[in-house]
Amino acid sequence: MSCTIKTVSITGTEQEFITAFVSAVTTANKHITCETDIAEQFSDEQNTPEVILDVNDCYKIKMKRQSALSQTTHTYSLSSIINGNESSKITIMFSQGTLGKDVKAVRAYTFNICRSEQYDLIKFYEYTYQNLLSPAFSYISIYDDTFKAVSGENLTSAKNVGTVNFIRTDSEGIEETYKFTKRLTYPVADGRVEIIKNKVLLKGGCLGHIFPGFYDCSTIVKDSIVTIEGANYYALDENTLAPIGE
Repeated sequence: MSCTIKTVSITGTEQEFITAFVSAVTTANKHITCETDIAEQFSDEQNTPEVILDVNDCYKIKMKRQSALSQTTHTYSLSSIINGNESSKITIMFSQGTLGKDVKAVRAYTFNICRSEQYDLIKFYEYTYQNLLSPAFSYISIYDDTFKAVSGENLTSAKNVGTVNFIRTDSEGIEETYKFTKRLTYPVADGRVEIIKNKVLLKGGCLGHIFPGFYDCSTIVKDSIVTIEGANYYALDENTLAPIGE
């Protein structure tokens, strides 16, 4: 897994910025692809541009301008689409100033993205322009050869992976819900973090799936990075680790 914080900052038109923003996301993460012709979205001032990103065929992210190009706005909205169902929208601000009616006008745009990626894990963060410390939009999709699922709600900084439902999106079990269980709930002793190299997903309180992409661990600090026998791990919550690759 790699973790990258990237600032997308250009002086250009709104279309050029949206294109640069989407390019920054898709080129840094092979699991995310853009399904939208961005130039076409900006071809008519009566349009309300929207961009659809596909995340590993697990779910989609929709980014939509808050008003038609013929009107001014401050923000775009972001929502997830899981099994065809769209989540409630949150708003993000790409620029300190208003996005004007003249879509060809040149302005300064800045936005920050934090991404982490691993074969079994995609976590997509977007940070608002006003507050770079608080994630505005964060979903985790998990998958292996027979199983795909995504967190069923926006994982803000207050939410732990272990407390949310994961919604299955592959055809074998679409709409089924799962939740991670904890098997090592005791604190770290003598500085040694114990791990089990898989994570159990429960379905209705019973064993639903054993997922190798995450590890169980004895209780540590969320969002910390720990080293165990020369390997690095990122703590998704107090009892869940994701291996960090080279």
